[in-house]
Amino acid sequence: MNISEELKKLQEQIEVNPKLKSIVEKIEQFANGPGAYTLAMCIANGPQPAQREQAFITRLCKKVGWFEVPEVRHIKGSNPFDIHSGPVEWLESESGIGLTPLWMEILGPKKTFAALAHELGHIIHGDSLELLNVRRRQEVQADAFAASLGYAEHLADALDDISFSDKHDWWDVHAPIKERIAYLRRQQFDLSR
Repeated sequence: MNISEELKKLQEQIEVNPKLKSIVEKIEQFANGPGAYTLAMCIANGPQPAQREQAFITRLCKKVGWFEVPEVRHIKGSNPFDIHSGPVEWLESESGIGLTPLWMEILGPKKTFAALAHELGHIIHGDSLELLNVRRRQEVQADAFAASLGYAEHLADALDDISFSDKHDWWDVHAPIKERIAYLRRQQFDLSR
């Protein structure tokens, strides 16, 4: 991932999607903040420990009774908001979660933790990148897992914030993002009754 290339792409899309302006401003601020150092370390030396995110996943695993706590690392990613789970080459254990440092820096802890809960749902359900229709069902199932833990609103907000990227190749395996957001908003409403 090259931040300047991604920024250029985003700036070209601002006219079509005005909400991108605030995200572009946050990414530009990120380039001068501590997260930029973490990203540079990821690019130079590979995945780096994600301490705050790791502490959250450890607490969440304890809450749901999952004893195989996945390792969480910052990665350079193939796009600014890359996040994924599953078997990864940088771990000795079965699975882990990798995310770019931009999640915490730009979207904040609530949305980042909601996305991590979603990724933990993939691990707990044993999801893998299989046929497209199966993978899309797994995405909805992982959304439901995060929603069942009370993260529906924050996950919907995070998806909405990064929805400008739904034209990129990395969304091809996901259910349509607008449908996922609508589902999560309904879950948030249903859980608040």
